[in-house]
Amino acid sequence: MTILSVDLASNRYRDIGVAILSRREGFVAVEFVEAGASGLRGRPQVEDVASWLADMAGNHEADVMFIDGPQGWKDPSNGLVHARRCEWELATPGKTGLPGFVKPGSWTRMAAFSIELFDALTVRGFPRLEDANDLQPGRTLAIESFPTSAWRSLRLMPLPGKSRTSTSELTTSIATLGRVVPFILPRPPSHDELQALVASLAGLPLLGDLSIGWKFCGSRPTRLLGTWREGFIVNPVINPGVASGEGSSSLG
Repeated sequence: MTILSVDLASNRYRDIGVAILSRREGFVAVEFVEAGASGLRGRPQVEDVASWLADMAGNHEADVMFIDGPQGWKDPSNGLVHARRCEWELATPGKTGLPGFVKPGSWTRMAAFSIELFDALTVRGFPRLEDANDLQPGRTLAIESFPTSAWRSLRLMPLPGKSRTSTSELTTSIATLGRVVPFILPRPPSHDELQALVASLAGLPLLGDLSIGWKFCGSRPTRLLGTWREGFIVNPVINPGVASGEGSSSLG
């Protein structure tokens, strides 16, 4: 079994970061996949991205996908003015309101694209996570992630935005993460790939890594008036009794 994680983008395929994790004796093996290698160029289309991810998951025997993007719209009864509960709990910069309403407005295409992608993945056998008991080996799922909160839940400094991250900051973040979870990298990751990698660590318990657990934020996804609402964001956490600073990262 492997874990597939996507740092999603809706404007350019080259901005989509993909990390695939598998467990080896004493470390995590990581593979990075570029959309261009599969001939995907230009502006992403939902059905093309869904087919690409589903095919990749099948080829790599990945049961679980982590997707950095909203899986549903706000439920009008959640008690919040303009946000899903998971977004409020994690202070996400983008807020998904009632269908078609997004803050900031510039993020509208991305939010709608992501929700449609979750729908398309459901058709391809990767439904939304609806309950903690669904997280078990052999169960195929699409899980919402938020890399910034993944860094924080691991008690690490989040990466700055891509345009504000220097090469040295990226290198430092890779090394810091490797002290929490030892991994082997095929090459230095891009900003998007490192974001996909940190989010994917929430799936390590499914690979038998007991040093990492997971934390749910938000509420169960439900259907309302023909659209999906709310949903969980799942983050990795360090299990009690497991100290950081014991691992390392290296290039394969």
